[in-house]
Amino acid sequence: MGNGCITCAAKVEADESALMERFKSGQIERKFTETYTQAPSMQFNEDARLIIFSDIHRGTGDAKTDLSLKSESTYRQALQFYYKQGYYLVHNGDIEDAWMHPNVSLILSAHKDIYQEEGKFH
Repeated sequence: MGNGCITCAAKVEADESALMERFKSGQIERKFTETYTQAPSMQFNEDARLIIFSDIHRGTGDAKTDLSLKSESTYRQALQFYYKQGYYLVHNGDIEDAWMHPNVSLILSAHKDIYQEEGKFH
């Protein structure tokens, strides 16, 4: 992880050492492993139309740490377009910055309308 990410995350944590303790404790690695092993597997036929998004970086709606805010309107329009065209939506990582914002309910409430748009897909 680059220094820019550490600096950004340290603003959310009490200090940089608190963030590093979370990394060292294995808490983040355990959560990634759990998520990976429980992830669903999907099969698509060769005619399936996929739209793949990654690195959205949703936060709590705070303009200093929520990297998704500037592109949210464009993202919403893209979702609406691809949904009407019959695409499958695939998220390929770094969607929510839950490691920076452990209270995920704040992320969910900050982006409620986007989750509703995403929920329309298969």
